Amino acid sequence: MVYSEESGRCQVLANGSCEYMGTQFSCVPLANCNSNKICECYSGLTQSPGRFCLPNHEYPCDDTNENTRCAPSDSLTCLNKMCVCKNPLLQYWDEESSKCIHKAGAFCTLGEDNCDTDRSSCEVEEASPTGYACKCDRQKGFSPDFDGICYRCKIN
Repeated sequence: MVYSEESGRCQVLANGSCEYMGTQFSCVPLANCNSNKICECYSGLTQSPGRFCLPNHEYPCDDTNENTRCAPSDSLTCLNKMCVCKNPLLQYWDEESSKCIHKAGAFCTLGEDNCDTDRSSCEVEEASPTGYACKCDRQKGFSPDFDGICYRCKIN
């Protein structure tokens, strides 16, 4: 449990038991007591090492409160009180990997996991500020759409 200055009460940390001897306790913010009487982060949120629930992409956030900052990620930032990709012109949120991924054509750094490793790779691009850009893997049948996301087109 942790004491909340805001509510003036103790709250159960994520993944902790929210019922003790028939008494139900409130969970930390952005969590609820599930049917197994365990505090569980709301869907789409990330549990921090300290067992708080942190907002992911497109969730409200507040950088002044450590319990409502965006989930730790090198690609998310809190902008206008909303968790978004640090550079939405060059990145998109990938639900499957729960991270921001560079769009096709966006500059990247060789050896880092900037591009969608299943669909694209970081390749030489002289016009890029880093000398490299994410390019769709055409050998696997991927092509970029208008938003810079690599898709495999299926022809029936």
